[in-house]
Amino acid sequence: MPARQPDLSTPTEYTARRLVTIQVLRGIAALLVVFHHVQEQSPQFKAIWPTEAGQSGVDLFFVISGFVMVYVTRDRERTPTQFLAMRAIRIIPIYWFYTLCATFLMLALPQLFRSNELSVRHVILSLLFIPHYTEAAGTSPIVKQGWTLNYEVFFYVLFAIAMAISVRRRVLLAAAVLSLLVAAGFSLQAAEISLGTADFYLKSIILEFAFGMLIAQIYLAGVLRRITPAVGFGLVFIGFISLFLLDPLYSAGTRAAVYGVPAAVIVVGALAIENREKSLSVPILQFAGDASYSIYLVHGFPIAALRSIWKHGPFPLSGLGSFLLFLSVSFALSVAFGGLSYKAIEKTSLKFLRKRVARYL
Repeated sequence: MPARQPDLSTPTEYTARRLVTIQVLRGIAALLVVFHHVQEQSPQFKAIWPTEAGQSGVDLFFVISGFVMVYVTRDRERTPTQFLAMRAIRIIPIYWFYTLCATFLMLALPQLFRSNELSVRHVILSLLFIPHYTEAAGTSPIVKQGWTLNYEVFFYVLFAIAMAISVRRRVLLAAAVLSLLVAAGFSLQAAEISLGTADFYLKSIILEFAFGMLIAQIYLAGVLRRITPAVGFGLVFIGFISLFLLDPLYSAGTRAAVYGVPAAVIVVGALAIENREKSLSVPILQFAGDASYSIYLVHGFPIAALRSIWKHGPFPLSGLGSFLLFLSVSFALSVAFGGLSYKAIEKTSLKFLRKRVARYL
């Protein structure tokens, strides 16, 4: 007798045991990205702490994403179509909402958008998660940090295809394809051959999904239970320190090694702690983790508005004191607006769509 399909209206992320530590890491990843974007508001801010390591929050997100996709599909009978449907209703509605918000704001307040393009082509391709180039924004979509979602969607589709071929071998198949794509990218770069925007999918950063998937495999096999909490905390500390120490070696070609490997070490350490029935439970970071997707999408709006206010207010866009104040207010506004977005838009749309999609799949 075939196994019964699980109720699709049940949130996949919460059906499996909820990993508090992973949520905390999501919150930290979101705040790292906020830190990175605050630095970019002023050359003087950048000079205070000239590091690019804040962008490693993206790499931490990617490792976690690879882990979560394997973790939430363990021992489940969902089809690849069902898997993709659940991922689609998770990421698309709120991303489209903020893409359209940014489009209307570009019409009404163009001064808030220093480097973006308002065109029908740019809007449509951004909504469809298709990498493309514009003169003003480069390869960034309307919501600039949405470039990472182009990778996420690609990974979801690849993972679903791997599931369709073999659920048991989905990790091996997906990891093999990711590795081959990166190898092809290095080969083409060495030969000085460019495939245009297709090069987007040949960057070393996509290996970070493979790191996360492999971590999930060893976690589910119980291997991480052998690591003591003290070692787990040590790995988390070493991982975060490494993000900043290795930062000078960062480039597009070294990203997986410079940021991805430390991010993987952080995730392993956090899971080792979780395995001992403890967690890195910090309420504000756990809340930021729950709202991390909304924070990631929305934080550019308050930071852009804050920069405009700062520019015409009593505080200069220079100096350590001004930077720390700008950063603190940016953190507070990003978490506040992200939390509001999470509660009012993200959770509401997810609850509404799950029940309706479940009727057809």
